[in-house]
Order: sequence, then C-alpha cells, then structure tokens
Amino acid sequence: MAKIIIKDIHRKGLHARFAKPWGKCSAGVLLLPSAVGLVLATDEQLTRLAEAGLAALAWDPYSAYDPAMSREERSKISETLLMDGDALREQSSWIDTMQDKLGLNTVGVLGFCMGGRMALLLAASDPRVKAASAFYPTMRDPRPANAMDLPPLADQIDCPVQVHYPGKDNLTSHASLQRLRAALDARQATTPAAVIHYPQARHGFLGKTREESPADFESSLTSWAVTTAFLRATLAPG
Repeated sequence: MAKIIIKDIHRKGLHARFAKPWGKCSAGVLLLPSAVGLVLATDEQLTRLAEAGLAALAWDPYSAYDPAMSREERSKISETLLMDGDALREQSSWIDTMQDKLGLNTVGVLGFCMGGRMALLLAASDPRVKAASAFYPTMRDPRPANAMDLPPLADQIDCPVQVHYPGKDNLTSHASLQRLRAALDARQATTPAAVIHYPQARHGFLGKTREESPADFESSLTSWAVTTAFLRATLAPG
C-alpha cells in the first residue's frame, strides 16, 4: 500500500492537517482533537482514516497561538480561553473548505475528550454533519464558563451518533453521561444513536499499550474498529 501523505492547510489564519486516500474520494471526516491539540497521535489517526478510505482533516484549536506551546499551556487555554462558540464557527468553516475546496460531498466528525464534546455540539448545530463519533466527550461538573452544556442541545442532532464512554472516566461522571443519553434517546430523528460502554477503561484510553493498561488497550482495539466501520457505513456506504 502506498504511503499516506499528510499536509498542512492554512486558511484565513487557521491551520489544519489533512490526509486523503489514494484515488477518488468523496467522503471525509473532520477530526477534533483533545485539549492538547495536534500531536503525533493525530497524524496516526489521520493516516488510519485515510487507509480506511476516508479523507480526514484535523482542526488545530490553537492556530492563534505559538505552535511551540507546551501541553500544559494548551490545556490551560482549553479550560479558560477557548470558547465552544468560537470553536464551532472555526469548525464549520473547515467543513466549508472540505466541501468547496477539497471536493468532499459527505462530511462526518470525530472528536476526542474536548473534541468529543465539540463533535456532538457541531452535529447539533451544523446539518452538513452526516455522522458524529465522540470518544469520552468531556463534560465537567461544575461546567466551565467557556463550555456549552451539551445534553440540552443533543436532541437537535439529526445524523447517526456514536459515543464511546469509559466506565472509569475521571472527567465525565456517570450522571453527566446519563443526561446525554437521555437527550439522545429523546431525539425526533430517525437515525441511530449508540452509547458504547467500556466498563474498565479510563478517560483517554485510545492508543494505550497493553503494558500501560490492558483494559485500555483492549478497549482501544475494539473502539477504533467500531468507529471506522460506523464512519464508512454512514459516510461512504458501498
């Protein structure tokens, strides 16, 4: 198999990373990272999506900041200065680019942690999102002032939804998950919504090695396969 090439895209002061399969491709995924932003694992995820036949563009939450910022500095900004509303506008503008400039007719969204919450918010606010998968969406209690309350908005999601929730999540409580699940159950949409529970996994389990945590490792293997199948079935059927 030919090597997947990842390139930087700059648009109106914003930055993203982009990968596409070889040959013709009309379906893509907008990838929303965790609070640490674009890291080596992001390129791995872009590559795996492209290998699955899906173009993938990763939004950089920190385009306006020094790219050499530490993880700690990025996390602090995500908790105080990075407003969900501003982020959603940036993300919608990247969907513009994916459709108008990159020729992707069908677009889904995949997010992790902070990006998991934003993926569901984007699906609720932008009807162009045709599938949404969220890994351990972060819903802190008490909710920070810069974060929207996700559950009251989740019933507005029209597209198929997939949520991966680790049973030992230290950031999103079971009570918060139940609020989200109830909102998804109350949707008028006819599309499916699945909340997948990983009883022994922890927040951020994706990509963990067996040596780091056997439970996280097993959950990582299962969840990525399920996610890839979900995105292919909803965005590029057949």
